[in-house]
Amino acid sequence: MGSPALRPALLLPPLLLLLLLLCLPQCRGFPGSGDSPLEDDEVGYSHPRFKDTPWCSPIKVKYGDVYCRAPPGGYYKTALGTRCEIHCRKGYELHGSSQLICQSNKCWSDKVICKHMEPPRIKCPSVKERIAEPNKLTVRVSWETPEGRDTADGILTDVILKGLPPGSNFPEGDHKIQYTVYDRAENKGTCKFRVKVRVKRCGKLNAPENGYMKCSSDGDNYGATCEFSCVGGYELQGSPARVCQSNLAWSGTEPTCAGMYAALFQPAAKPEDSLVVHSSTGREGFIL
Repeated sequence: MGSPALRPALLLPPLLLLLLLLCLPQCRGFPGSGDSPLEDDEVGYSHPRFKDTPWCSPIKVKYGDVYCRAPPGGYYKTALGTRCEIHCRKGYELHGSSQLICQSNKCWSDKVICKHMEPPRIKCPSVKERIAEPNKLTVRVSWETPEGRDTADGILTDVILKGLPPGSNFPEGDHKIQYTVYDRAENKGTCKFRVKVRVKRCGKLNAPENGYMKCSSDGDNYGATCEFSCVGGYELQGSPARVCQSNLAWSGTEPTCAGMYAALFQPAAKPEDSLVVHSSTGREGFIL
């Protein structure tokens, strides 16, 4: 008699049964329609009903927005015939086609990327030349750490410094400072400036012949003091100490060391050159 489940079908007229069997394959829906599951739905995708339906991977564009439209009569936006429009965010430029189509090979019609072309901007401070104070060879220099600005990422505070940091004691000379900043797309912006430190100097002094010299600080910078002395048997003549002044001139006069017994080795004076008359006694005498 057959299975009870088949009895209703056997009771149908043969012509109607034939039409029903011919219609069943056409009700599966066209490939890419909303009747198919997403690509990562392995349970639904393995179902015989969907095995011949092409699917593309979901589109994700970094720094961009994707707007997809399912094919006519469909629902899912990754099926065959799906069209997606790509829009990059502010500050980014689209490389590739602005419209992608899911193809029968399960691939999108093009590869796209949103690339940030404009580098960030960073403005370095302006630091004037600094002059060291008296008896100093360095100058403490400070400034505000600059910030980067980017059309896509806004304010960038993560900056990289090359050189001495602000607040350091800078020695005499010309110092190069550089700041670098990167945006999220790895575009680079840089700025540079210089810190000049000058030490006023009067020029080096020399120790006198047969004498010594001892100087403070660097020996010739503004505020430095040099003291002079002579070896035994010599007497200092001139300034015992000299100071480097703000006008870059040394104070005092140049010192010399003269022998204390030099008069003993001089020729004897003639009597007529050394004759002296004492007013109290009226007698004549000589200076020894």
